[in-house]
Amino acid sequence: MEPPSLEKRRSFALCYRKYYAQVLRIVFRIVNNHDICEEIVQEAFIKVLRRAECLDETDEKRQRGFILKVARNCAIDYLRRSSLEEARLREKYFEEAVSDRKFFENVENAFISGEVVSTLRDTIDSFTELKRQVYKDVVFTNRKCADICAESSLSMYKIRKICREVNQALKARLGPYYGCSNDGESSR
Repeated sequence: MEPPSLEKRRSFALCYRKYYAQVLRIVFRIVNNHDICEEIVQEAFIKVLRRAECLDETDEKRQRGFILKVARNCAIDYLRRSSLEEARLREKYFEEAVSDRKFFENVENAFISGEVVSTLRDTIDSFTELKRQVYKDVVFTNRKCADICAESSLSMYKIRKICREVNQALKARLGPYYGCSNDGESSR
């Protein structure tokens, strides 16, 4: 393939100046990334230059249509290539994850941890507001029973009874995750 003549290069330079902004807008609408858009526009104009014989200088509409079609096709080709590359990368990382035993252990542990937290929350939320508040104050905020008694109408006995009741419910609900039976002994 021989290089385009001087006349064709001048014609191309004129087309470049004339259609650059339109081509840039069309490509940007397709790829939605300015940096990549610039590269695709350059690639499109290089293809137009290589096929300079297809530029019809007498019919401006055909010339514009040809240039815009080349640019559109370049943008679509880019999207196809990038989606294939993404698919290959996803497949590669998936294969690495599948072959990595620690990945499955981490996923399983995360799932179990999430289940434990969810079960803990559900169990505590199943009690009345008063019992939840007493248990949270004693267990999670480490407040003394005497302080809770002073602020509420509850006796020390009632506060301890509430804590035992919630603890028993938690042991019963969380036992399966830790291999314990309902009486708190390990089944492993």
